[in-house]
Amino acid sequence: MHIIQYLPKDSLKGYIKGGEQYVKLLVGERSWRVKLVHYKNRSSCFFSANWPAFARENDLKEGDACWFQLLNSSDDIVMNVTISREGH
Repeated sequence: MHIIQYLPKDSLKGYIKGGEQYVKLLVGERSWRVKLVHYKNRSSCFFSANWPAFARENDLKEGDACWFQLLNSSDDIVMNVTISREGH
């Protein structure tokens, strides 16, 4: 299981702060508070703290795809996550 999950920074441009911030990920009625790390000199950002719990509790496997829909970007970013299962 991956400890971090990389995301393309361009998709979050204008919404994320430099450094670290927490993001709320929603799947159905459940939510997870996951750390998003963004370094200005890199082309990607990544989820770190609490991402392993999110992946485990959603039974993510290699080949699954997560689609992130931005719902709120005021103080805290909130994203709805849709999981597409590949081959299971």
